[in-house]
Amino acid sequence: MAPADPGFETALEAIRRESPPHSLSAQLVDLRRQGDWLLAQVRFTELQSAVVLLQVSEAGYAIAAGGVWSGSTHPHRPGPVVRRYLRSRVPQAPVDLIDCFDDRVTVPGR
Repeated sequence: MAPADPGFETALEAIRRESPPHSLSAQLVDLRRQGDWLLAQVRFTELQSAVVLLQVSEAGYAIAAGGVWSGSTHPHRPGPVVRRYLRSRVPQAPVDLIDCFDDRVTVPGR
């Protein structure tokens, strides 16, 4: 999703509400959507970067229970570790959406 897409700002606001005040600095690096699910890569000023699964419902956008990964995967590549983690923590999320995760936070030049 691009910043001009409907829902981009709504997803960002849901992430910013998660753990203020530090989460208020959230910036979306990448946001993808499949149906009622979103996969966000987020960068913060004082927190570690995160990958977040959000679900859209009639009540609005909410972070899925267990749907936040943050931290280092060193010495492993982030992609496989994060995808495996999210699939195990939020099995109801679309596998195709999780499988499209590509680390855009720590890869130089992105």
